[in-house]
Amino acid sequence: MKILFVFLLQALFFTVSCGNISASLEGALDNPGSLPSEGVPRDLFAARGFLTAKMGEATDSRYQSVQIAADGSIFAAGECVDASNAYSFCVSKFRPNGIPDSTFGKNGQASVGYYSAFFSQIALQDDGRVLLAGSAFTRSYTRDGLVVRLNTDGSVDESFADKGFYIFDNGGTEEFFDMKILGDKTICAAGLADLGAVVACVNPDGSPQTNFANAGKLELGDGNEITSFAVDDSDNLYLFRYKIQADTSLKIHKVNSAGAPDTGFDGDGVLEISEAGVDLFAGILQLQNDGKIILAGYEDSEIILIRLNADGSVDPSFSGDGKTKLNLGAPARPEDMVLDSDGRIYIATNIPDGDSFGEMSVVRMLTDGNLDLSFNGTGVKSYDIAGPAGTQAFGIVLRDGGKILIAGGVYADLNKSFLWQLNSDGSVDSGVFSSGSYIEILGNNSDEALAVQKTSDGSLVVLGDLIDAEGNVKTYVSKISATGSYDSSFGTEGTAIIPVHKFPAAFKVLSDDRIAILLEDEIYMLTPKGALDTSFAGDGSLTVDLGLGDHILRALTELPDKKILAVGSGYDVDDRVIAVRILPDGTFDATFDSDGKWMYDFGVGNDVAYAVEITSSGDYLIAGELSQGGARDLFVACLKADGSFNTSFASAGFFTSDPTGSEELFRGLRVDSQGRPLVLGRRLSYPNDTIILRLTPAGTLDSSFDGDGLKTLLATAGAVQAENLLLQDDGKILIGGKALNVATDEMEPALVRLNTDGSIDTTYGVSGTAVLPIVKNELYTDSAIYSLTQGSNGEVYVAGHLDWHMGADSFIARIGKDGFFGPL
Repeated sequence: MKILFVFLLQALFFTVSCGNISASLEGALDNPGSLPSEGVPRDLFAARGFLTAKMGEATDSRYQSVQIAADGSIFAAGECVDASNAYSFCVSKFRPNGIPDSTFGKNGQASVGYYSAFFSQIALQDDGRVLLAGSAFTRSYTRDGLVVRLNTDGSVDESFADKGFYIFDNGGTEEFFDMKILGDKTICAAGLADLGAVVACVNPDGSPQTNFANAGKLELGDGNEITSFAVDDSDNLYLFRYKIQADTSLKIHKVNSAGAPDTGFDGDGVLEISEAGVDLFAGILQLQNDGKIILAGYEDSEIILIRLNADGSVDPSFSGDGKTKLNLGAPARPEDMVLDSDGRIYIATNIPDGDSFGEMSVVRMLTDGNLDLSFNGTGVKSYDIAGPAGTQAFGIVLRDGGKILIAGGVYADLNKSFLWQLNSDGSVDSGVFSSGSYIEILGNNSDEALAVQKTSDGSLVVLGDLIDAEGNVKTYVSKISATGSYDSSFGTEGTAIIPVHKFPAAFKVLSDDRIAILLEDEIYMLTPKGALDTSFAGDGSLTVDLGLGDHILRALTELPDKKILAVGSGYDVDDRVIAVRILPDGTFDATFDSDGKWMYDFGVGNDVAYAVEITSSGDYLIAGELSQGGARDLFVACLKADGSFNTSFASAGFFTSDPTGSEELFRGLRVDSQGRPLVLGRRLSYPNDTIILRLTPAGTLDSSFDGDGLKTLLATAGAVQAENLLLQDDGKILIGGKALNVATDEMEPALVRLNTDGSIDTTYGVSGTAVLPIVKNELYTDSAIYSLTQGSNGEVYVAGHLDWHMGADSFIARIGKDGFFGPL
């Protein structure tokens, strides 16, 4: 029973309004109602299968019921609370792909107020009109049962009952908890009337159905309420009636379409269940295709299910004695239940966590009463969208293709409604949203993608960091399939989180598809499925201790013999360039500088290594920044496989120069097919020009590149400020970063491509530059591309972040070989 002690009197007898729905995919889209009709994504149940919405001007909203129309449209309904604490019915209509249907209400959402109205159930008529049931306060501060009908455009249907509203007043307090449409279009709502169970039925026009019971009203009395009911093909009603007095007995009534008891059901049409320990308070009733009856409720911390035969007898084929109990580890109650065509049982429930709302869960059971272990491996799928604030599920419905759709509320600073979609196996339906140009990864407003690489099967692996609700830094790795959807077999719903509060620096997808990750002074190894690889260093992580105090690993690569080479910086009196070589089992390789650990102080100040590449001859090129007279400049060092300098490279194995006469920041290193190193940097001082150095294999400036080995891209409006580079198969040089949009004064993710001689490739994008078009309401202020990887058909995948006024969002994008963005 839902009891809400709210005593508010609205200025008008009833109000009807349409609000504005602002929907998002965990931050991936903030106003899909404003999307153009062309080029819309095929499926908006994306970014891990979630669709959240703040409805209209409501300060608090929650979906409590969800239904699917014959054309696949989704109707989700519940309550909205405004700033004055007034409740109203709210209903949202979505197209089958999750985009708000702008033909309904305002941007897909309509709200109906009648003083303060408390929602219970939604039903859809065959003609597309929508019925909403619940209760509302009256002028006398009592509660009346309420059913309202909306037209197909979301407006109130004034042809129904009294200008769209059917009010049930039995002289006391009335509430409707469930509603069904019978085969003859009669509308029946059931619940509580003046502390007695009641069913009220009306004709399609909202007038009382006088052929049902007493002028359309069936009263069962005795301080009971009907929490749920079902209707069979013959329009018989099965009423689940809970006794709210001292004992915990309950009754199932079966009445025919005229409201008369069916004496073939337990002899008198009434079955009473009163055995000790069975408490199905706020229970749910569903009918199987064979006429058997499933009841769900709870007792203390357990969910209880009972199955009855069509005649009301207990069905012993269900869990041995007709009933089963589920303990989910914390007090849980069923909020909604549906059955599929195979008779499997789906229950939406919530698992509290201390004082918080906790997490929502979906349970699937087989027809014999046991958990269906083919569903998420355990029969239970749980998730919490909001973290400590909590998430609650209230409604569940099955969609075509075995999809499972759950409706509920996210409890945070401003409560929001949500839809959550699962596949038939219990995995999140994580088809990734694409605006036609990019997809977002986590979208929690505090994450950024740092790097993207490919696996052997063409999937994309993205490395990034996020800030959790407590303000702690964590590393995430997401795996995206070649079709642009999350790989649900990887980590949890496509993402693995490393809960170590260190900033990630780099990662490498190895030849066996394991993933090596650098976190400051640690190397973590994940399996191809996103779990820690315990064959590496015993537990999947290796701490690098060089005896220097603090040190940071910043780049790594895999060697031809499967060893791993990582480089970075060690901090002592001066910063030193460091390199470590690791065997596949996570132990140090003693054949590299005698202990697997190499350190060098160039003797000119603080030295930092940011990148490592392997030459065709097997030498190691290490590049980064060093201090010369207090100023930072670029360097490249060349080591042999044993850790000694290759003195034939540059000057005794070491190249450095001051190409611009000012400080430079290192941004990237690559080696082309002719063994020529390319070093990417930016001037530290304004205006942050981009510079590219190309060396000969011997370590001298290559004069065939822009005349002197140095290419400068002036930081003018629209020019790309570099963050990383990629050498394409044809030798062209692709530089990713950001560019100033003078019209918006925002930095946008951008790319520029150079020919092999250093000139701008004007055939790429627009005059050599590609800019990522941003599609989002919030104003982005400083967004950039940080990583690039080559696709198999000339396309390029990039990763980065979109900074906006409330945080940052990770993204990946696919750019065609011509320099224009296209859908993933």
